[in-house]
Amino acid sequence: MRLERRSPHERATMRARLNRLLFSLALVTGAQCASPQDDWTDLITPGSLVGWHTAPGGSWEWRGDVLVGRSAKSEKRHGLLISDARYQDFEVRFEFRTLSGCSGFYFRVDETGQSTGVAGFQAEIDPSYETGGLYETGGRGWVSKPDPKENKKWYMPREWNEMVLSARGHRIVVIINGHRITELRNDTR
Repeated sequence: MRLERRSPHERATMRARLNRLLFSLALVTGAQCASPQDDWTDLITPGSLVGWHTAPGGSWEWRGDVLVGRSAKSEKRHGLLISDARYQDFEVRFEFRTLSGCSGFYFRVDETGQSTGVAGFQAEIDPSYETGGLYETGGRGWVSKPDPKENKKWYMPREWNEMVLSARGHRIVVIINGHRITELRNDTR
């Protein structure tokens, strides 16, 4: 897979190949997803949060074509941005950059009202080499942690990176900058 430079509008447009997934997204600038027929569906429009709601603990704002999520270090809640739509099988592609803290792209989650806000999967996004790993919030914890030595070859902390996340049935794959970081097969949850 080759990284392509996208226009600001393309970077800030989120699309998905989806059917019943609850998206919670943290610190993402743009994403795309494809349907089984390779049709793309816009999930978010630059400058608008229509079709999304927030969980307490952080703030979300558009800065030009970049969606910025922030939360105080002392905040125990995750401050998620959650899609009003539900999906199941999907592939999403987005660019992200983290300067500090711990974030992630949450998927196949249920809102809980607890301090974390949700229970379900998170593709880790932070300045460490755990980025691209799979963590189950409110469940098993780390399900698949990437090898830091391998991840150092592909992930660029504090720079713009591309993540492709595919969740089809019981198989989940996370790709960072064109290289598979994590693959979970036959997961029963």
